[in-house]
Parts: sequence; structure tokens; C-alpha cells
Amino acid sequence: MHFIERHPRVLITIAAILYLVPGIVDLPLLDRDEPRFARATIEMMEKQEWVIPYFNNDYRFDKPPLTYWWMRLNYSIFGKHEFSARLHSVIASWITALVLFQISMSSGFKLRKSIFSALIWLTSFQVLIHSRIAVADMLLIACLTITLFALLKYLRKDAVTINPYSKWFYLLYISMALGFLAKGPIALLIPLMTVALSSIFFPKESQNKNAVIQLAKESFYGLIVTTAIIALWGIPALIQTQGAYFDIGLNKHVIQRGIESFNNRSYIPGVYYLFIILIFINPWVSKLVPTLKRAWENKKEDTYDLILLSWIFSTFLIFAFYKTQLPHYILPAYPAIALLIAKYYNSVPSNTFQISVWIHRLIFSSLIVALIFVALNLNNEPFIDLQKASFLLASFLFTLLLASECAKRNLKKQTLILIAFASLLFFPLTNHLRNTHITINTHELIKEIDTPISNFYTIGFTEPSLIWYLDDYCIFLDDASIKTTELKDNDCLIILSRKWKVSEKSVKKWLTEKTNPTYYDRKALIFEVFKNNQILWSEGFNPGNGSWVELAIITK
Repeated sequence: MHFIERHPRVLITIAAILYLVPGIVDLPLLDRDEPRFARATIEMMEKQEWVIPYFNNDYRFDKPPLTYWWMRLNYSIFGKHEFSARLHSVIASWITALVLFQISMSSGFKLRKSIFSALIWLTSFQVLIHSRIAVADMLLIACLTITLFALLKYLRKDAVTINPYSKWFYLLYISMALGFLAKGPIALLIPLMTVALSSIFFPKESQNKNAVIQLAKESFYGLIVTTAIIALWGIPALIQTQGAYFDIGLNKHVIQRGIESFNNRSYIPGVYYLFIILIFINPWVSKLVPTLKRAWENKKEDTYDLILLSWIFSTFLIFAFYKTQLPHYILPAYPAIALLIAKYYNSVPSNTFQISVWIHRLIFSSLIVALIFVALNLNNEPFIDLQKASFLLASFLFTLLLASECAKRNLKKQTLILIAFASLLFFPLTNHLRNTHITINTHELIKEIDTPISNFYTIGFTEPSLIWYLDDYCIFLDDASIKTTELKDNDCLIILSRKWKVSEKSVKKWLTEKTNPTYYDRKALIFEVFKNNQILWSEGFNPGNGSWVELAIITK
């Protein structure tokens, strides 16, 4: 028997390693969220704390604790470094792929189509990125995909065969609880909206209506199970923080983010994600719109399509009106999209004109040209590593663009091979990014200082990666402190000296005068104020805001 037929889960596991693991060791923790998650886990370990996360010796209420617990396990087994910080994201993406395979098999699809649904998930651009990031999103997606599996089992069964409080009951409500512990209320909202939307479109007098009634009857006890699991952590957290975890974690980091635009960004409900999905569903963008249209036409004949469409639309509806617009917010829709694309891959038109495909081509081509232009103008020290990284990133995007063209022509093997090649480009790309990372360069210089350092202070540079790589707390001072700070023998002061940032002004200056003006410059002031101290200078790229930075490292 063929290897694929005998060992489909082994094949999916190998694919997950090939697509998701390259680069996670050398890629530096990218500001801002990655170092916060990674460092908060260490501080919880140091404080022997399991309930309340801390960052820089202060409460961190952004997310519930499940991600920190998993990262803690990774640190205990593999040590405290980037690989351990990111491993949970890789494993969660792999679990999601296995669940998608099982959903397809349970829904009556052939083996190869079931494997393909998992591979579509693993090779999507957003998944390639987010599986390499030390945050909570992929853990949430794994939990939500298990929830989707349970909902499909509930809503697609005949009323006669629905067993009250079966294993699917526990799987549904436990997975929702774990999803909440990973990233909050979204783990509850999407399933609830999916059931509501599905109920509206189920045919009258269908067995599915009875399934919804059965689900509603069990929901009282189910929500008690979910609430009880959450309460095991939530009640101690509220007591220890006197309610602050709820007030700040839910009110500030969930509700206020929804009503306030991110960085004063312009906001039109829904439009942002309609364009974002055309970028990050690569290489399967040509199949997206035709698949959704086909599923919509087929929704009355197949409740599988209806439930998956309801899941996708629920995700978009929730975040369409959420003013903090970030590409990964609609990741919960990707597993359902992967299942539908796998189902209709060979039956949707490939050669028809699609505006979505041309938008995708235009965006990727523009990004590739921009990166090549940047790389060609970074041809001197200390920008050589950044130049190579820019060329490699352009190559990565070009490979993804080629893969999307193969997918449009139904060339599955060529598409998957090209995505594998793109993934392998992460090895040299992450190495060059590491060599030019400002925080790593600064840390290397500080290690060369002979005097032991007890206290770190910073002015103007507040990136969380500094705390991770120093493996110590930092005291952040305001700009006025530059003239008043007095260093003791074991103190180290890190000051933002100069910064170059890409802007309309800097681009025009470069094109006309071949000079790049500083966005920010305090070097002369630092020389004046600290002329009697030892000063080391560090330069590098700050991925937190896409700027080139010079830091002054000052000791007694």
C-alpha cells in the first residue's frame, strides 16, 4: 500500500516540520508582542507564579495564561531561547492540520482530499508567518478548530442519532474553555455566532433544526462546564489582582481595542480584511472567491458547506467592526476556508478573470519591487546583512507569487514544492536578520563590559526585546532624565541616540540628494552630558517600527 495511504498523519507531520520549523531558532524575537510573551513566562517561573503573568516586574493583563503555561513547559524541557518560546505555535498549527484532516475524513471525503485540506492550512502565507511567532494566536486556532469539529458532529447528525452529553459535548465545551484561556472571549463568540447563522439558513422541518434544539438544551450544562474550567484560573486571578485582571485585561485589551483605531489608522468596516485575505491566503487566492460562491450555492444541499460558511462569516462579522485592524485577527476563518478549498479545488474555474487574483498580483509585485529597490541602496556597511535580508525576503515573496500561479492552474505538487522552497529561505533570512537586530547587537556589546551590571536604565528605547535579551529588568526613564541621570558603579544606561525611518520625506531626500536624514538625533547631547563616562555605540535594525537605530551604552 502507498505510504500516503498507510501513514497520512506522518505525512502531515513531516509537512508541518518542513513548512513551519525553518528559521524559528535564529529568528530574533520581534517586537513588540513576542518578547512580552517570552519574558513574561520567565518572570512567572522566577516568581513561582501560575496565575498572574508579569512583564518587567509588573502585571501583564493582555492575555489569559494558557500560552504562558505551555511556553513554561517548553522552557523546562529545552531551555530558555527563541526555539522554546515559539515551539507551542508550531505544535498548535500541526494539531490544527491533524484536526482538519480528521474533519475531512469524518465528513466522508477521500483520503487525498483530506490530506490536502491539512496542507492548504499549513501552506497559507499567514500560517507560515504566525506559526513562527511566540504569541497566543495559533493555540487559539487549534482550540477553535477542535470546537468546529465538535459543532460539525452536532449539527450534521440526524436527530435520532444524537446522543445527549456524548464525547462531542465535552469536546465542544472544553475546547471553548481552553480557547478562552488562550486568548479570551473570541473562543466563545465565533462558535455561538456560527450556530446562530447556521440556524437561520437550515431548511425548515430539517433534522438539523432538531440538532440545534438538542445543542440548545445541552448548552446550559455545557456553559457550566466551560465556565467552571475558566473559573479555576479566573477567580484566583481576580482575587489576587482585586479585579484588575478583568478590568484591564477585558475592558482595556478587548473592548477598548475594538472602539479605538490602532495608531489612528483610518477605519472602514470590513474593507481592510477583504484586502488582507487576498494577501495572506496565498497561494490559494485564486480558489477563494470561486470556492465561497460554490459553497454558498450548495449550502441548502450540504449542511457541511453551510456550517463552514457560517464559521467564516462569523469571524469576518466580528472583526469587521473591530477598530484595531491586524491581519491575523481573521485567522480563525482559515481552517474553514482550507476545508472548503480542498473540497472544491478541482471543480471551480481556474482560467477565468478574477479581480481578486489581479489585486494579489499587484500587491505582491509592488512589495517585491520595493524590497529590491531598498536592497540595492543598502550596499555599504553596516547595512550588508539588512541588504541580504531584503533580497531574501523579496525572493520569498516571489516564490509565493509563483506558487499562487501554480495553484491557479491546479498544479498541486508544484505549488507545495514552491512553498517548501519558500519556507527553506527562512534559514538564511533569519540569520541575516539576527546579525542586524539592534537589541541583539546591543546585548553583545554589553556582555563585553568588564564591570558587572546590577541595574539597567533606558531612555527613548523601550522595545520589550531588550528585556528578553538582557534577561533582566529595565527601568524606563523619560526624555528629560537625560540631563539629570547620575550613574552608579554597577549601572548601565541605554539611550536612543539616532534613528533613521522610512517616510515620504526621507524617500524624497534620498532620491534627490542621495542622503538619508535622521528622523531623530541626540548624539551631540549624549557626548556633552556623558563626556566623563564610558560610551559604547550600537547600531542595528529595529523591526518593532521598521527603523535603523543607534544606541549609546553608557557605564560609570
